[in-house]
Amino acid sequence: MPEERVDDLLTENIELFSNRHRDIYKVFKDHYDAAINETGYSSTFTENQKLLTGAYFIMEYSVASAALFNPSMVPHPDQSAADDGEMRFIQSFRAVGEGHISSILFGEGLVKKNGEICIENNSQLLDLGKITHICDTVYELNFSKDTEISSRVIFPVLEDERLGIEDARFVRFENGSSGDDREITYYATVTAYMVLKYFPKL
Repeated sequence: MPEERVDDLLTENIELFSNRHRDIYKVFKDHYDAAINETGYSSTFTENQKLLTGAYFIMEYSVASAALFNPSMVPHPDQSAADDGEMRFIQSFRAVGEGHISSILFGEGLVKKNGEICIENNSQLLDLGKITHICDTVYELNFSKDTEISSRVIFPVLEDERLGIEDARFVRFENGSSGDDREITYYATVTAYMVLKYFPKL
């Protein structure tokens, strides 16, 4: 494909999808890298050819197109915007998308003094985070500190999770005394869903 045509198609894709992704260039490049690593294909590409190739390997997926339910709620780690008698919170949800695949989404809100619950507007951009370590059934998932909590999604990545992650239940643990020595950690239990096929013995 002529480089001029590559540039035109890349520009067209950037215009179409940039408002749906926080960093469309990174998304295209990440998908290119994943495709090359999977196939082992070796060739020389210009930067725009890499980005356009990555665009062809993107599958847009709506994580909550079918359902959003089974919430869990914990106190927000940042209470600076809450007045006396109020509490900010974080909710987690089981989100079901196409193919009945479940993932975990988050939202933020505030409980007022009178008991009224106010839900903040959710981000329209989702962030899958970055897997920094994976070994059998263990992996670390990290999100950039500048991403909104409501934009973060825990999407199944392991073989044992291939049909979804369901029903997270978060609990806040505090270690140490109050003040600077106190360490706050959030833990959750989830259900990883897969189907095992059993065949009769012949």
